[in-house]
Amino acid sequence: MAEPTSLRVLLVEDSEFDAHLVLAQLHAAALVPYTTRHVVRAADAREELALAPADCVLLDLNLPDAKGLEGLVALVASHPEVPVVVLSGSDEASIGAEAVQAGAQDYLTKGEIDGRQLWRAIRYAMERKRAQLMLSHQAMHDAMTGLPNRVLFLDRLRLALERLARQRGQVSVLYLDLDGFKWVNDSLGHDVGDAVVVEVANRLRAALRPYDTAARIGGDEFLVLADAPEDDEKATIGVAERIAQLLAEPIRVQDAEVRVSASIGITWTSSSQVSATDLVRDADAAMYRAKALGKNRWALFDESMRKAAERRLHLVNDLHRVIESGSLVLHHQPVVDLATEEVVGWEAVPYWPLEDGTLLAPAELLAVAEEHGLVVPAGRAALDSALAWLASKGGSGERYVSVNVSPLLLSHPDAVADVEAVLERHGVQPERLHLELAESRLIAQDAALRDRLADLCKIGVRLTMDDYGTGASTLAHLKELPFDLLKVDRSFVRALQRSEPDRRVMQAVVAMAHHLGLDVVADGIETTRQVALLREMGCRFGQGPLYGPASPSGELLP
Repeated sequence: MAEPTSLRVLLVEDSEFDAHLVLAQLHAAALVPYTTRHVVRAADAREELALAPADCVLLDLNLPDAKGLEGLVALVASHPEVPVVVLSGSDEASIGAEAVQAGAQDYLTKGEIDGRQLWRAIRYAMERKRAQLMLSHQAMHDAMTGLPNRVLFLDRLRLALERLARQRGQVSVLYLDLDGFKWVNDSLGHDVGDAVVVEVANRLRAALRPYDTAARIGGDEFLVLADAPEDDEKATIGVAERIAQLLAEPIRVQDAEVRVSASIGITWTSSSQVSATDLVRDADAAMYRAKALGKNRWALFDESMRKAAERRLHLVNDLHRVIESGSLVLHHQPVVDLATEEVVGWEAVPYWPLEDGTLLAPAELLAVAEEHGLVVPAGRAALDSALAWLASKGGSGERYVSVNVSPLLLSHPDAVADVEAVLERHGVQPERLHLELAESRLIAQDAALRDRLADLCKIGVRLTMDDYGTGASTLAHLKELPFDLLKVDRSFVRALQRSEPDRRVMQAVVAMAHHLGLDVVADGIETTRQVALLREMGCRFGQGPLYGPASPSGELLP
């Protein structure tokens, strides 16, 4: 903050003698240019500050319209940014302490000071107020973007709701979550991620009107308060669409072009009886609906979303309980040799038991685990349960169990040691464990993951690329990461009987895999005709409804 070229001092003193003395002391010891204004009442001081700012206020405690600390309290409430030095005829230390506690920066006793001490007190008061304002700003704003944080946002939202009790209007809250931001952090690094967040904040500022408030409340989460007096539903949706449009433009960071979008949840109210936290919760629930609709979409809140949000909370608590108790349920789907139709292994499919006795499907399990940072503990629990089940089958044998794991689990520094420990705990040979990684979740540039996978290969664990054909940069993944098997997505298998071009695509996939030294597992086999076609192409392994669904026993259909 730049120093003013001329300090502006406001003296609030009803005694003509004391006022003349203070002004004379200021003049006698002045080392910088300054101007003074003099009023005799506390109310006059507040009006004067409303008309023109001051760099410091010298305030008498006994005024015609305010006795004791009354004038100080009122002045601090109306102009909290202005430093105040209290002047009193009493030298009691308790009065000085009470004044400072009420908001003054310093306390001086009349008749016991000279001009130098008075100027020193003014300087000190200005420096102390500046530090207080800086700390207050830091406490209320996000350090990275400079946007308000959750605390300040909720405070402004509460004020907006209180205003609805006095005048008609609408208050709207928008909850933004960036789509694809995790990929940015994982693939390009946190420095690029931080730069993207800063640019998103700048674009939010550009999208909003002067009376709107944007806040950053988490890594890639933002809130917007739309609070124009003339706002209606159409105006609020217009704000959301303007934000989505600006965020859809690519972001240039460190010679890379990054594309992110936002899922936006919207809620509004015309009632002052709604709480600020409830509005934020409802906008958050609507955001999840928007995310389910696709990238760069917005959704309006309705009561069904609140129930969905409550269910997500229960699911998170359930997942914690399942992980801690080791009660994850695994079903096992047989993988067969297509030539002999003998079982060569099983894919372990994780479910978790809810308190009502139902089992939550793997896709929803993964979504909740990723959202709440539970991918690693959930993955470890699945791995432990799968190897315990395989060990219960007895013998060393060659049949394996395949476990779908998140790259986040294998990127962990202790990943290899964890896998070795669980193999040893259950007495399973490393080659009987296959780890599946979904192609859509792979990032070939992830050096930590690449190193862990290489170390796992060294100890004998086999690696499978799962859902082949659903991700991007497939050839880069196959070249960079040491896979043993390729599991072709069921959509390719389903298309085999549809047309000759579809069969040629599958043939090309099998040929490419063999050229790279990989065995192929065809997923989702439903008919004997598909089996015949896959055999002709040289596809060695398969799984699907024809051979049996995932079940606790993992047995083939008769």
